[in-house]
Amino acid sequence: MKAVPRLLERGGRRQLRHIPALDGLRGIAVVGVLVFHAGHLTGGYLGVDLFFVLSGYLITSLLVLEWAATGKVSLPGFWARRARRLLPALLAVLVAVGVAAHWLVPPVSRGQLREEGVATLGYVANWFSILRGNGYWQRSLLPSWLEHTWSLAIEEQFYLLWPPIVAATWGLWRRDRHRSAPNEEALRRGVRRLALVAWWGAIGSAALMIVLA
Repeated sequence: MKAVPRLLERGGRRQLRHIPALDGLRGIAVVGVLVFHAGHLTGGYLGVDLFFVLSGYLITSLLVLEWAATGKVSLPGFWARRARRLLPALLAVLVAVGVAAHWLVPPVSRGQLREEGVATLGYVANWFSILRGNGYWQRSLLPSWLEHTWSLAIEEQFYLLWPPIVAATWGLWRRDRHRSAPNEEALRRGVRRLALVAWWGAIGSAALMIVLA
C-alpha cells in the first residue's frame, strides 16, 4: 500500500498528485448548494458536508507532504498561509456588508448585524447562531446577511484544531533538533496512525451527535 494521500515523486521531491475526480465532486457540491438555495432540492447541506470532506483531505495532504519533506510541521506557518488565503476575502465581505447596511438596514437591526459581524470576524459564527437559538436548520427567522459564514467558521476551527492533533499523533512536539524527513516505511506508519485517529474521532463524533439528538 502506497503512502496516502497520493504523493508523486517529481525531481526528488514529493508532490501532491492531482485527482480529477475530486474536481468533479467539488462541482457536484456547488451545484447541489445552488439548487438547494433555489428551492428545488432538499438535503442541500450534504453539498457543504462534501466541501468539508474535500477540505479535510486537502489540509491533511498538505500536512503529510510537509512532514514527508522536512520531518516536521510548522503550525505558525500553516496558520499564516490559511490567514493569507481566507482573511482578505472575508474582510472585503464585511466591509461591503457594513457599507450597504448603512443605507439598507434599519437602525434598530444594525446592532444585531454588528454582533454577527464580530462573530464572523472571530470565526465563531456557528456558535453565535446556536447560542442565539437560530440553528443551521431553523428557517423561521429572516436570513441574515452573514448567515452563510457558519460554514466558514467550522472550516476555520478545523484548521485551528486538526494540525496540532496531527503533530501530536506523529510525535512532532518532542524536542529534536536533528529531526529528519521520514523514510517510506515511517511515512506509511505515520499515515496509518493518523487514519486510525481520524476513524476513532469520526466514531466519537457520530456517537456524541446521537446522544445529543
